[in-house]
Amino acid sequence: MGAALSLTGAATRMSLPAPPAVPTPRATGHGCGSARVGTETFAFDCHRHGYGFIADAATVIVKRDSFSLGDAQIGAAPLPRSVDHREQGTEGPVRNQGAVGACTAFSLAAVLDHELLANEAPGGTAVSAAQLWSRYASPYFGRAIGGNKGKFFTSEQLWPYDVRAACSWEACGGDDECTERLRVGCGQPVDQRAAARAESAPIAKLLTVTRLNHRSVRSLLEPIAKGKDIWFAVRVTDASMEPRSVGGRQVLPDIDAHGGDGGHAMALAGYRRDGDELYFLIHNSWGREWGDGGYAWIKASTLQLNITDAYVLTVGPAGAAPAPNPGSDCPPDTSADSITGQCAPRCLDGSPRSAGNCPVASHCPPGFANLIGRCVPAALPGSGVDPATGVRWICGPGGCGYTVPPGRSGCPSRVPPGRGEPRPCSVSCPSPRYLLALGPSGFQCTE
Repeated sequence: MGAALSLTGAATRMSLPAPPAVPTPRATGHGCGSARVGTETFAFDCHRHGYGFIADAATVIVKRDSFSLGDAQIGAAPLPRSVDHREQGTEGPVRNQGAVGACTAFSLAAVLDHELLANEAPGGTAVSAAQLWSRYASPYFGRAIGGNKGKFFTSEQLWPYDVRAACSWEACGGDDECTERLRVGCGQPVDQRAAARAESAPIAKLLTVTRLNHRSVRSLLEPIAKGKDIWFAVRVTDASMEPRSVGGRQVLPDIDAHGGDGGHAMALAGYRRDGDELYFLIHNSWGREWGDGGYAWIKASTLQLNITDAYVLTVGPAGAAPAPNPGSDCPPDTSADSITGQCAPRCLDGSPRSAGNCPVASHCPPGFANLIGRCVPAALPGSGVDPATGVRWICGPGGCGYTVPPGRSGCPSRVPPGRGEPRPCSVSCPSPRYLLALGPSGFQCTE
């Protein structure tokens, strides 16, 4: 994957799901279950309403089904039968969260590790889970992102994880029993000297968060095939998290975990087909004794039964400051450049230009295009209009150009000087991130 591209814009009117109310943790001290791995006990989060919800996550405007020929395709490229990011060398270390219910921070760190390695970021290294956790210390996805989106993160080497300190940062009266197990106080302040050292040596910044349709297998397969890890929330029980050897692989059992109230945050790092069965690869944070060195497989049907939320992330350099891009006002037969946002003639193959460049298809196998110096899955050439939003698109191998009607899907009803009617917004997305999404800050592109 190439360097992450973020097309964020000024605040615009949009229709986003209302955030569920985040309940105040109940002070029972009994938690929501746990799992035993070797000699260690790992507490589950409490999967209450809003556990995995991120209010300001971007959402894809036009369904991804509109951009593929069928279930065996991602855009114009054939969907690989199996993908394992471990084999591609883009998975970071397997961590151990210990007795603290900090799985949201550890799984977030795992996905950020992957982003750095997949994008060959300078200085890419293991991300400090301690720093991420110190900013919110609460078992909710929304608070994890609220504390870390748009902020720098540093390396684990600079701020290593200390389980007792991590436990002490949690608010008093919650469900996590770590204070009893570790005999530490709750509601303690974060070590400001450690925080200052971490802030002084940033390696990257979390830029965007995009919600996936977790009920759609395609929505999970495509980002993984394009090189993304997926951050997800799932219902769990002690039995559902006990991998078993099946055909020489560690596989989670087929259990409906809705009978309990346990929740857990992990990362998806691959998938494979075994006959007619589809499996996803889980990257956990319970140490290397769990499963196959910290990983396990889960049937797609079991995952879909228990998963409740899923997201993809992008990171950028520590100094990244994405320019606002509410969409250009481009004349017909042109589209916004996917990098500069300036209006330009489309490429001969229908692709929007990317920093003035057109894709080089002859360098790549069918279904792929060379736009960023290597072959990536190409968008499916063609055009259409989304009946739900009125958004029009024209795609070529190098990406898709979108025309968003004024007053809809994040395009403001603006009237340029000297013109008597509102103008649509022109936005382009390059392959392989050719899907257009909308967040609170405007348009962005995603896998």
